[in-house]
Amino acid sequence: MGRGRGDLQPLSRRPHAAHRLSNSAHRGCWVNRRLGLTQRVDEFPERCETRDALDQRWAGLLESLGFVPVPLCNQIQNTAVYLGALALDGIIITGGNDVAHASLAELPTRDRFEYGVLAYCRDRQIPVLGVCRGMQIINVFFKGRLSPLAGHVASRHRVTRGAQVRNVNSFHNFGIEAGDLGAGLIATGFCDDGSIEAMRHQSAPFHGLMWHPEREEPAEAMDVALIREIFGTA
Repeated sequence: MGRGRGDLQPLSRRPHAAHRLSNSAHRGCWVNRRLGLTQRVDEFPERCETRDALDQRWAGLLESLGFVPVPLCNQIQNTAVYLGALALDGIIITGGNDVAHASLAELPTRDRFEYGVLAYCRDRQIPVLGVCRGMQIINVFFKGRLSPLAGHVASRHRVTRGAQVRNVNSFHNFGIEAGDLGAGLIATGFCDDGSIEAMRHQSAPFHGLMWHPEREEPAEAMDVALIREIFGTA
């Protein structure tokens, strides 16, 4: 069995955990909150290589907010031991790659790993933010459904979240229609076509966005506020 968070000393209690970034005027302090980031899988058959990959903009965004970004490896077999050793304060399920529609035995490596991550975080109430594909796999994890969507790749469109209305980027082939949310999930944002653009879980600290906060330059204030709300103020 893997270790729980209680079996390891949290980073905030370890000596010398925080380090000031003295060489960059626009960066603040490293705080004691470490966020794991799952990665897309890229195939390079001409090199006989399969690589985990992460958009570099995630590191820049999270560092600017004071978090410590920790890329996660898809090939890990014992997810509980791995995540327990890292003692993360939260996880971002990033975009890239479509979610597979397959039985558990046939799942691609990334899907299998991320299902393990979600189960680990659900059982320990560790906050999770799913972005684009990440929101989709959270929905499938809770037995929801995905549908192909037209006009949502390399475009911008309006999203309504409560009283907030804004334009967001869009890079997804699949989405979530009204009525297709998984058990316990609540829609918090909608596109004008009725598809769900943001959600949260009613009991687990899980949130999802269909747009990419890391791709906005500069970062959108609403996205920054949400990240801080989910993972704590940096």
